Amino acid sequence: MFYTHRLAEKRLEETLNNKDRNRDTILVEGARQVGKTSLVKHLCSSRPHLWLDLEKEKVFLRKIDATNAFEEFSDLLAAEKNFVPGQGRILVIDEAQESRLLGGYVRYFKETWENQTVVLLGSLMARLFRKDVRYPVGRTHSIKIYPFTFEEFLLAFNEELLLQKIKAWEPEKPLSPPFHQKALQSFQVYLTIGGLPEVLQWHVHKKNWEEKLKDLAYGYTEDFKRVEGEEKSALFELTFKRIAQTLGSPSKLSTIIEANQPGYRLLPDMINLLENWMLVFKIEIETPTAPGVSRIPPKRYLFDHGIRHVFSPVSLRISEVVGEETRLGSTYLGGIFENAVLNEIKPWETQKTVVWRKAVNSSEIDFLFTKNKMVIPIEVKATGKMNRRHFSSLLEYLNFSGGKFGLLVSAGGGAVYSEKGKSIYQTPFYAIRQSLDLLR
Repeated sequence: MFYTHRLAEKRLEETLNNKDRNRDTILVEGARQVGKTSLVKHLCSSRPHLWLDLEKEKVFLRKIDATNAFEEFSDLLAAEKNFVPGQGRILVIDEAQESRLLGGYVRYFKETWENQTVVLLGSLMARLFRKDVRYPVGRTHSIKIYPFTFEEFLLAFNEELLLQKIKAWEPEKPLSPPFHQKALQSFQVYLTIGGLPEVLQWHVHKKNWEEKLKDLAYGYTEDFKRVEGEEKSALFELTFKRIAQTLGSPSKLSTIIEANQPGYRLLPDMINLLENWMLVFKIEIETPTAPGVSRIPPKRYLFDHGIRHVFSPVSLRISEVVGEETRLGSTYLGGIFENAVLNEIKPWETQKTVVWRKAVNSSEIDFLFTKNKMVIPIEVKATGKMNRRHFSSLLEYLNFSGGKFGLLVSAGGGAVYSEKGKSIYQTPFYAIRQSLDLLR
């Protein structure tokens, strides 16, 4: 079985080791094919557990949905699966969202079952708590799983030496030119292949990973057909594709379909579905006059680089972005690199990441990232050089907010620029996590 260390392992293991008498239900969430099942199986392999897969066990799923109360559900588990809560076995239910009733039973896992750990996972977990089911506030603990970060990508390809070098990176001590070039080239490959475990497995075993990537990409449309029906599947795929093609730009509905065209009124629900399935990330644009609310349309990005490449192929050559400015320095190319940075910081997100503008029509900070109550402004540039005009907006934000540190993420090897008590860390694309750790 193909498995590599995941950054979420530690958080999930700590949660599994919880010995509270009444425990929150663990919800392992993420898009299809990001490795949720492999991660949970890896951590449960050395622990007593009962594993149920409701996508495969259709007969048992029907029996769950035929129960009339939680007590009857408990009896069903005891009678057919020999499962009695509180006896030391973890209950794991995969594809939990397939059940109509299970979401309504979640609150009782904590309220009724003592000394029992329950893990629910699935690809479309937004469906677990259906419209007629009240979300069990204070009774769940959510762990989100994303495609492989660049660090996990290097682990999957056994690039331990390069990873060691990157982990030792500091802005004042950048990698040597040979390792810097190797790291950038590996990052370029990552932006094409993406971080879906099965695609990486095919690549490692020298199989046709590009075909596997396409199969998975269009498999999301098949998921939509299965859940929502075939009638709107063309609109689903078009929405996915247009978001892939407009990364880095404010995401208006009219950029997907013109307002006078059929399907336009269906777009809000369609986009909301993509976001709930964690296939698309919405990043709001904030201004000081209206924090959290903006008249500017949000930006949207995709959850995986490989999927983006399927729907909007672009030939990325890192050698073209190590000069003063890339010749391909279009808004879209910048959007691809913004997407790369967002996917690197998503696993560490504790509050919503936003775009920041001082005024509606002013220049913007690509991301405000909050870590341990520290707000870190991040600017992304498709360049290998660093000069003051590249980070003038960062200095403007720091002067406005009173902050002291900002990140300029680019193809450069690393540097620090200081001005009037403000410091800008120029960080290469491959060392974003290291910069965040240093700032923390």
